[in-house]
Amino acid sequence: MRRRILEHFRTEHGDKSIATLPQEFIQRMTNQMKPGQARNWLKALRHLLDFAVGEKFRADNPARGYTRARDQRLLARSATAWGP
Repeated sequence: MRRRILEHFRTEHGDKSIATLPQEFIQRMTNQMKPGQARNWLKALRHLLDFAVGEKFRADNPARGYTRARDQRLLARSATAWGP
């Protein structure tokens, strides 16, 4: 699954430098995805960027420490289910 995600990422964004990938791009991409899809994409991207840091292509990993905001529908549903 991770390979498919990274191959799709390479097809869409392979012409750009990994060294200039900002955290805002990660946020923008995950906001467009369903929660499960965003979680899997983020896992794959974290590992790719860890590799880039290890090979000195980047100084940091903008995907580390980034957590996607919870789906507001889930928060609303859980608040009513356990609320007064």
